[in-house]
Amino acid sequence: MPQLSPVLVLLGLALALAGVMVLRYTWGKKGARSRAEVSAGWGLIAASFVPWVMASTPDWGSALAICLFMIIGVVLMGYAAARQPEGRKARAGRAERAAAPASAVPFNWPITGRRVFTFLLAGPIAGVAALYLCLWLYGAMGGGASAGQLMAVLFAFPLLWAVLSVFATYDMPVVRRGGIVVLSGVLGALGTYFVI
Repeated sequence: MPQLSPVLVLLGLALALAGVMVLRYTWGKKGARSRAEVSAGWGLIAASFVPWVMASTPDWGSALAICLFMIIGVVLMGYAAARQPEGRKARAGRAERAAAPASAVPFNWPITGRRVFTFLLAGPIAGVAALYLCLWLYGAMGGGASAGQLMAVLFAFPLLWAVLSVFATYDMPVVRRGGIVVLSGVLGALGTYFVI
């Protein structure tokens, strides 16, 4: 294990914590979310990897940063659970909801179709698009088998998938959301075809 610089570790910790807090604040707001605030939160999280990598090696620093994100998430969830008022009613159990009489509202095909499309867009379609973008990145780095190149691609894949999934579920028209994700995949596929 390499020797870590305390200044860089604290800088990485501060950036990660600031990014998570900006996202928590933005997602907790009522009404429309600001794209600038969401982008700032994700940007701070992405920037927090730089001090960790500089303080250590790329693979070790990235692993430490990911562990830090998990710890921050667990602490924030525990804090939110501790602050939840005791008088708040729990959601009815599955059996109680199933026993309730069915509503007279007819099945809404357009809404269900949009929900299914959003699920597919955020899941497998965004995953394939992220995979093509990572293959393009791998080809652009020379396609060698060095540990740094493989680590960069393996690190970029879940990050790109998460970013595309956020765009897929963002509050904008379905066509625009789908266009961003699909266009990213097409761009990655074309880049992969011409680079590799």
